[in-house]
Amino acid sequence: DGNAFHAHQPDVFFAALNAATTATDLVLSLATNKTTMPQTGVAKLTMKVLAKTGTARDVVASLAIPPGLKFVSSNSMSCNQTVNGLVDCIFGRIGKGKTRTVEIKVMGTVAGPTNAVAARVTTASKEVKPANNAKTRNIAVTAVATVNSTHTSGSIATLIPDVSTTEVSLPVAVTGKVIKISPSFRLNHTFDADLDIFLISPDGTTVELTTDNGGVGDNFGSGSNDCTGTPTVFDDAAPTSIVGSVAPFAGTFKPEGSLADFFAKSPSGTWKLRMIDDLGGDTGTIGCFSLSIDRKP
Repeated sequence: DGNAFHAHQPDVFFAALNAATTATDLVLSLATNKTTMPQTGVAKLTMKVLAKTGTARDVVASLAIPPGLKFVSSNSMSCNQTVNGLVDCIFGRIGKGKTRTVEIKVMGTVAGPTNAVAARVTTASKEVKPANNAKTRNIAVTAVATVNSTHTSGSIATLIPDVSTTEVSLPVAVTGKVIKISPSFRLNHTFDADLDIFLISPDGTTVELTTDNGGVGDNFGSGSNDCTGTPTVFDDAAPTSIVGSVAPFAGTFKPEGSLADFFAKSPSGTWKLRMIDDLGGDTGTIGCFSLSIDRKP
């Protein structure tokens, strides 16, 4: 605000501080106890950081986990999973000649020979040999024998009232571990963008299938609004995302969340399809809900 007190705008004040720059040579090593494992198998990765010369400040070691693997746990509270499969371990200060070591467990999810796990370490100090700061290890995942089963609600006619939450339950009575799961449903609604739809496992794990997609378009799937109609199918491997696609979504789409969150969980129990109508003016009816489950017996 220009006024008599602030006669000259803008008022800018700054200070320059001379700070000594420390130099260090961080050496990163990465080891794995398994280079090959089956789906649902677990490998242990060990990251070790040595401050070979000088003291390193604000040290962060990161492990990039590719889509064929899944983070399970770490033996250190300094490590947390962030986005895109990245696990960051905050080490802080490492004195000259000192080391920090963490162990991270990953599970094999997708069969394939080229799961490259990449580790990198950074520091706020001056790094004199950055070539020592990155390592990669390959872990191949082999396929396991699976059994497929399909579970369906049968043809139903459950109303989806305006501005409400509706759930359809589907009991599943098979054992083993989920390797892949693909939900599908057929429903009519007069304004698809009203709907937020989630799949919930028996243990409460929740995956977002679609939220506010379809604009003013009608329906999910086509044909009869029952199990004889063409449903909307969700599959992580689908080439087309549900986001940006056009109603009535009669086909297979990649969900907004990741169905891999159900990997290695027990399929036994009651699964739920939760439908939230979050805007007034339109209603709908769900006619069929199904699950295709590939499982390791």
